[in-house]
Amino acid sequence: MTEALIGLLGLLLGLLISEYFRRRSRIEDYAKAVFARRLKVYEDLHSKMSEARSIIPVIIDSLDLSKDERKRIWSDIVSDIACFLDKSELYISEEIEMHCFMTLIEVGDVFDIEDTKEQEDVRKRFTQDSARAMSLIKGETGLEKIGWYFRTVTKPKLRSEHIKSYQEAKRKYMRRGRTG
Repeated sequence: MTEALIGLLGLLLGLLISEYFRRRSRIEDYAKAVFARRLKVYEDLHSKMSEARSIIPVIIDSLDLSKDERKRIWSDIVSDIACFLDKSELYISEEIEMHCFMTLIEVGDVFDIEDTKEQEDVRKRFTQDSARAMSLIKGETGLEKIGWYFRTVTKPKLRSEHIKSYQEAKRKYMRRGRTG
């Protein structure tokens, strides 16, 4: 009788352990699929924000476009990204979604500003906020950390005058950003 009970307990324990590992495996498979999908969505967002970053100076400085045409073009860009954010909200962090959207919305004010100093402030803020959006996207996807791991493993010796100038400018920018 005790042998049968031990056998039954062993069978039950085996089933529980098997179920635990089956579920764990399923979660890992699910996580891989979700990660791949999220990465694609963030790649697309990064691309759309990058495109917006390159278009805004052209729109603002174009002498061939009226103020209304500029607003319409920018509105189309903002609308496209807003639709993309809405469609992809399942995969995109709310904070990044809000940061990107607010970065784009603030630029809409630049078309009504006549003062060039004020206009330049809006452009500068957009440049900083959109650069921050790109950084947030890289951080959220894990690519920033993966890049750090690769550099740790490969220990590349990246040296050139251009890289040196870039690193010095980046250090100055970072110091200036912390002091205001």
